Amino acid sequence: MSNTGEKPFEFRVPSTIHVGVGCYERVAAEAARVGGGAVLVVTDANVRATPVAGKVIEQLTSAGLLRGVFCDIPGEPTTTEVRGGVAALQEATANTVVAIGGGSVIDTGKAV
Repeated sequence: MSNTGEKPFEFRVPSTIHVGVGCYERVAAEAARVGGGAVLVVTDANVRATPVAGKVIEQLTSAGLLRGVFCDIPGEPTTTEVRGGVAALQEATANTVVAIGGGSVIDTGKAV
C-alpha cells in the first residue's frame, strides 16, 4: 500500500433499497423518515424521461424535499460521474440521495 498522504477514515453508507411495483409511491415518506430534509435525485437520462421518475420528482417537490436532480450517468460510473454527483449534492445542499434506476445509477448514488 502506497502512502498517498491521506488520513485513514471510516465510511458508512446507510442504504435502503426498495424494489417492487408501486414502491415509488412511498419515496417522499421514506426520505423524510430517514432524515432527508433535502434530497438530490440521482438517475440517468433514460430513466429521468419515464413517468415513474416524473412521479417521484413530483412527490419530492410537493413534500418540499427536492433540492436537485443529477442525471449525468452515461453507463458504468467512473470517478468523473461520482465527482459530478458530489458537486451536485453540495450545490443543492442536499443531505439525502434518492437513486432511481438500475445498477449504475444505484452505484453512483451510493458513492455520492
